[in-house]
Amino acid sequence: MSELSQRLSQVRNMLDDLVEADKLVGRIGELLAQRNALREHLHELGTEIATKRQAVEQEVAALDADLATRQRVFADEIARMEQQTATAKAEQARAEHELQDVRMRLDHTQAVYDEIRKKFA
Repeated sequence: MSELSQRLSQVRNMLDDLVEADKLVGRIGELLAQRNALREHLHELGTEIATKRQAVEQEVAALDADLATRQRVFADEIARMEQQTATAKAEQARAEHELQDVRMRLDHTQAVYDEIRKKFA
């Protein structure tokens, strides 16, 4: 009976090993399912990131275009203001020249008047 007892013990050990192996296979199956779920979630996140990246790139392109437009408008406005300043400076120089001319004529008229007054005084 000792041999039968040994064999029964071996069968029990094998059954215990089979139960443990079955538990391990079940656990491996659960881990594989978790891994697959995580991969699917990762794929969804990757898709979401790609979508958001594309949206951000489009927004950046729109902002770049708007900035370029604003820079052109600003440059045009500066050029217009510089032209107005140049025109105003030219008008001021012309007015100052005319004022000097009027001053010289006034001085001349005053001198003639003073001379006439001396003669008839």
